[in-house]
Amino acid sequence: MSSLNATKLNETTKRLEKRLKDREDEYITYKQFHILVGTFNVNNRHPPSDSLLEEWLYQVTNKQEILPDIIAVGFQEIDTSSGAYLYDHRKKEDEWEEMVRKTIQKCYKTKDDNHKFQSLNRVRLMGKLKIKYLRKKKTF
Repeated sequence: MSSLNATKLNETTKRLEKRLKDREDEYITYKQFHILVGTFNVNNRHPPSDSLLEEWLYQVTNKQEILPDIIAVGFQEIDTSSGAYLYDHRKKEDEWEEMVRKTIQKCYKTKDDNHKFQSLNRVRLMGKLKIKYLRKKKTF
């Protein structure tokens, strides 16, 4: 590309960026979100059967409940056995996911649909698990 063409392209890009900036309010909406993110190395253990993760997944600030819009949880070293890399064993992953789901239900229990969460996705990769929940009724 010649320097003349590069200059024209640069000028065109600057004009486009200015026009987009001038009309930003037509296509951009700013909203505040609360996102709760946490990771935990489970060190190849099963979740405890007699407890939940309330201290980790339930946040209180200044005696007011902060309701997250998104909850993202990650676990490492869920299954470090050699077979875990060869076979599709999900037992431990399912147990940890069930514990997170029960904890969310307990911590944000209410009759208001605004407090309910739905599973957005679950991603697993070689002993790692990421789970994301989205608060229902949240308008994005």
